[in-house]
Amino acid sequence: FTSSTGNLITRNTIVVDGGTDGNGFHFSVGSNTISYNNITTTGSGNTKYGINWFSAVSNVTIFGNTITTGINGGGSTNYGIYAQGQYNNISNNVIRTSGSGSENHGINAGGLLDSNITNNVIFTGGVSGNHGIQLLSSADGNFFSNNNITTGGTGTDNYGIHFLGNADDHYFTFNNITTTSSSTDYGVFFDTSGGGNADR
Repeated sequence: FTSSTGNLITRNTIVVDGGTDGNGFHFSVGSNTISYNNITTTGSGNTKYGINWFSAVSNVTIFGNTITTGINGGGSTNYGIYAQGQYNNISNNVIRTSGSGSENHGINAGGLLDSNITNNVIFTGGVSGNHGIQLLSSADGNFFSNNNITTGGTGTDNYGIHFLGNADDHYFTFNNITTTSSSTDYGVFFDTSGGGNADR
């Protein structure tokens, strides 16, 4: 979607099998709802997305989807959800990301602001740097609750939640995180300083 808003996309099965930059859903406008879909992106190339929006759009609801990225080879840098913008809701999804390489993330909150990420089940795998949720420095003020995150890989540095940069003013409560790899696993890892974050 590049200009259409107010859409409900629900109860579809979507399979994208190809090379690099495969997308289940891609949009650049807000106020859309994507719910109860079964989305799979696969193929030997890098960079697959289940659902992504690169623009800073608002009022997006991603609810109850089953998202699988990077299976059957899948290369590296596969994302279940790549999210930006403000006042978005990502809830009750089952997300599985994997690949033959590294940097496979369940949710990458590149520039997500004042949004809710709740009740998701996230599995990540690959080699190294596979994170359940990654927050970049432009992400602030989000609420994370009741997410069940399992991260792993054959290499190192697989984190449940990864703060990459000065991510501030987030609230985490009742999340369940399990990490496994050969070494340097962290449930929550702050790469640089951040302020105003709270966990319970």
